[in-house]
Amino acid sequence: MISPQPPNPEGDRAPNHRLVWRPTPVVSTAIRETFEERLRFAEGCLALADEDPARAIHSYRKTIRRSRSLIRLLRGVIPKESLRSIDSGLRAAVLPTSGLRDARVLLGVLDALPPIEGSDPLREALTARWTRRVEAIEESGEERQALIASQPPLRRLPGELERALPADLGVEELQQAARRSYRRARQAGRSAIRVPEDEGIHRARKRIKELRYQLEWLSGVSDAATRARQKHCARLAGELGEVTDLLVLEDAIRADLEVLRGLKARSFCQRVRRRLLARFEEVTLSLESLFATRSREFASGVGARILSGAEPPPDAET
Repeated sequence: MISPQPPNPEGDRAPNHRLVWRPTPVVSTAIRETFEERLRFAEGCLALADEDPARAIHSYRKTIRRSRSLIRLLRGVIPKESLRSIDSGLRAAVLPTSGLRDARVLLGVLDALPPIEGSDPLREALTARWTRRVEAIEESGEERQALIASQPPLRRLPGELERALPADLGVEELQQAARRSYRRARQAGRSAIRVPEDEGIHRARKRIKELRYQLEWLSGVSDAATRARQKHCARLAGELGEVTDLLVLEDAIRADLEVLRGLKARSFCQRVRRRLLARFEEVTLSLESLFATRSREFASGVGARILSGAEPPPDAET
C-alpha cells in the first residue's frame, strides 16, 4: 500500500502534477519511484477536498492522467496482461470523478468564446443552467465522495508494476518505447488532418497529450532536442485543447436543444462548428511540423544523459 501525502508536500520538488525523473540511472527504479510518487500525490488530493473540492478533483484527474501516460509508455516492455490490469486500475480510479468538472469547464469555455451576434440570451441561459449544476455539486459534497470512492483501485497498482517490470531495462528499451508512442500519436494526428471529424480530433489530442507527459518525464535524462519536442507537444496539446473544448461545448448544447428552444441554439452551434474547424486548420501546421520527424530521430536523444554518465537533474525544466 502507498502512503498518502498531500499535493506538493514540503520537500517534494515536483511542481503541480508533473512527472519528474528522480536522480537515478536505473530505468526500472525510476519508473517505479515515479509511479509510486504520483499515486501518493493522487491519494493526497483527498486532503484538499474539504477546503477546495474543485481544485482537488482537478489535481487528482491530472495526476491519474499522467500516471496512465507513464504506464502506456511501457507497451512492449511489460506483459500485456499486466499493462491492461494496471491501466484498468487507473481508469477505475478516475471514473467516479468523471463529469464532475464538466459544468465548470463548460462555463469557462463559454466565457472565453468571442461574442457571437444575437447569442446573448442563449449564453445567459447556459450560464445560469451550468452555474446551478456547479452549486448543486458543491452543496451535495459529491466531489469529496467521488474522491473517496476513487482511492481503493490505486492501492494494488505499485506492487503489480514492480512484479511486471524487468530489472534490466535500459536506455534502448526507453527509446523503443518513445518511438512506439510517437508513431501512435503521428497516426492519430495524420488521420485527424485527413478527416477532421470529432472522434478523430479527440483521439489526436489524447495521443499527443500522452506523448507530451511521457516526454515530460523523459526530458530529465534526455538531450535538448527531446526537451524541445516536449515543449512542442505541450503547445500542440494546448492548441488542440481549444478545438476539443469547442467540440464539448457544441455537444453539450445540442444535448439540451429541447430545453433551449427559442434561443437559436442550432444557429449558435453552427457558428461554433465553423470556428472550431477554422482553429483546427490553423493547428494542422503545428501537427505537420511535429510529425515531419522520423520516429528513430524523434527518440534518439531519449536517455542521452544516462548514456553519457551525467546525473539526471533533480527537477528538469520542461
